[in-house]
Amino acid sequence: MRYLNVGELVKAQETISLGPQSSVQEAAELMAAHRVGAIPVVDAGKLVGLFTERDLLNRVVAKGLQPVDVALSAVMTGQPITVEPRTSLVEGLSIMSENGFRHLPVLAEDRVLGILSCRDIPPDYWIMRDNWMAAREKPSLAIR
Repeated sequence: MRYLNVGELVKAQETISLGPQSSVQEAAELMAAHRVGAIPVVDAGKLVGLFTERDLLNRVVAKGLQPVDVALSAVMTGQPITVEPRTSLVEGLSIMSENGFRHLPVLAEDRVLGILSCRDIPPDYWIMRDNWMAAREKPSLAIR
């Protein structure tokens, strides 16, 4: 099995982003149009946050806010954890699993290359992750 890095999975992505003063309504429309679950929030070319489906649900809808009246800066996940394109997919998946993320920004020289999503990850990596986690919990079950 050849091991992938996160850059290989996001290199063909069309990178879409919005500024921090864009509305949640704009973000939701863009996410729906592009069928994505997260949008990088970029200011002066730098990633300042990530707006996700969970942010929309938990920070906007559940609080009864009007998406058209709320700026992304008020409800985005600020300073998200990021990885470089050469980061192994196993490491990226581990970061996502340990932190409960479904989206992980991939940056090269502070520029957003794409967003690694759970649905981008090939099934055999999920199996490796499950086996690795089982081995961590019960070392006696680890393959020797």
